[in-house]
Amino acid sequence: MHDLLNDLAKYVCGDFCYRLKFYKGQCIPKAARHFSFVVNDVECFDGFGSLTDVKRLRSFLPIREIGRICFGLYPWQFRISIPDLFFKIKFLRVLSFSGCLDLREVPDSVGDLKHVHSLDLLWTKIQKLTDSICLLYNLLILKLNYCSSLEELPSNLHKLTKLRYLEFEGTKLTKMPIHFGELRNLQVLSTFFVERNSELKTR
Repeated sequence: MHDLLNDLAKYVCGDFCYRLKFYKGQCIPKAARHFSFVVNDVECFDGFGSLTDVKRLRSFLPIREIGRICFGLYPWQFRISIPDLFFKIKFLRVLSFSGCLDLREVPDSVGDLKHVHSLDLLWTKIQKLTDSICLLYNLLILKLNYCSSLEELPSNLHKLTKLRYLEFEGTKLTKMPIHFGELRNLQVLSTFFVERNSELKTR
């Protein structure tokens, strides 16, 4: 019955939803709108290069199998140029690089992803965020938890006026950017730093 439901789901979705778990060894259809993969499967898949031909992709999601504790213990690697991906796929709404060891810096081309609503960089090796990320005016969710090398947030973060969800636990951040208080729509904040008399406190 489980296999029948999988077959039915694939038939209904057609080429619009492509999940690596079900289509190993094939190139990603150009008509795909949603792409996901189990992080344990990426080493057996050589079709990441075809992602740059999927012009209308809406979501890019690495997922973990049930029972896995966290992405940090099960990292994965990316096999194509991340700046090229950002430059060629400009209609993304949801983008996740959770656990990607290859992501050590966010390229300036991320600012071209004007439609992105959710950006997930959990468990990556980034040290800072490029200022161009502040051009993502439609961004609602920004996840930075356990980016252990991350030391600062962009000074113009307050320009993300629609931002509602911000997480950065497990980072090296020790202060908030100037004008952070202008993020009026922020509803979820994992940590907040307040500077008083040269001492930093957390709330």
